Amino acid sequence: MPVLAFPQWGDQITDAKYLIDVFKIGLRLCRGVAENRIIPREEVEICVREATIGPKTLELKENTLKWKKRRRKQWRRVAPPRGTCKLLWAMLDVCDSNSRMEPPYN
Repeated sequence: MPVLAFPQWGDQITDAKYLIDVFKIGLRLCRGVAENRIIPREEVEICVREATIGPKTLELKENTLKWKKRRRKQWRRVAPPRGTCKLLWAMLDVCDSNSRMEPPYN
């Protein structure tokens, strides 16, 4: 799922910079209030279309999957799916599958 960044203040601007320019997994809308204007619906629609069916869609999807695999690999190394980390891994599985979370209390 691509990210549409709409940073307003504080660390949101830094987060958007990393998501868009470093990780390359999303697109940025303008800052709205900082530019003293309201973002029109049409501008948001254009950005959503570009992220989902536009020419950047494939690049965004490839980068998202690349970072997803890296995240899994790092988490497996740092927090193996056993003991107290079972709940964390259950949450990651839900995020990956878009299914309902069942508590791993067995």
